[in-house]
Amino acid sequence: MEVAPGVHRFGHRLVNWWAVVDGGRVTLVDAGLPASWGELPAALASAGRRLADVEAVVLTHAHSDHTGVAERVRQAAGATVHVHRADAGLARGEQPWSQMISRVPRLLACFRSPGFLSNTVYFVRNGLLRPVPIRMLAQFGDGEQLDLPGGPQVVHVPGHTAGSCALLLEQSKVIFTGDALVTLDPYSNRTGPRLMSRVSNAHSGQALASLTALERLSATILLPGHGEPWIGSLTDAVAIARRAGAA
Repeated sequence: MEVAPGVHRFGHRLVNWWAVVDGGRVTLVDAGLPASWGELPAALASAGRRLADVEAVVLTHAHSDHTGVAERVRQAAGATVHVHRADAGLARGEQPWSQMISRVPRLLACFRSPGFLSNTVYFVRNGLLRPVPIRMLAQFGDGEQLDLPGGPQVVHVPGHTAGSCALLLEQSKVIFTGDALVTLDPYSNRTGPRLMSRVSNAHSGQALASLTALERLSATILLPGHGEPWIGSLTDAVAIARRAGAA
């Protein structure tokens, strides 16, 4: 589905990833889950493109529901994979087990939320617990404009992960917010602009503070990592997320 000129939505309602088509060249923004590989040819065909047209994958952050097929695209299409330097280790599969274990008690509490179990089944069946390490990475920092199809500009918004970023397409007023600002929290099934649940954030207080970096931007089409696009004032979306807080 084309959600803005040259911007196509891929994936499932629980996990969004995107294609930016620029003169026949393609940048993927995020890369779904590992099992998303089978969906990719048809998704690209719906945008009038094929795998060979993909020049780059840019990650909003390096959780496995966003890095999914990035390594396979890198190998099959010769694409480059780009991530903020603070998430490079995570993208390479170097996440310490201690960080994962520390979240288990909070994760168990989520089972009281309606829909959490069915959402979890979807994620697990599609490879959430089997991330594919990315062997070669290009790293970027805050404020950079990437010399890639679409020319995305990096806005560092840490909190969900240390290297979480939003990607701004300034000319078309589109912003990809990854999991820094979503419209569906898969852990609670709550909708509307909000942060992800605390259980998934490296530092929820920092994630809340990072919203300041978004509210000053002029984008009017917010494309989140989870949930439906938000069309309207980014300032309004941030205000709603602040009121919701870090659940």
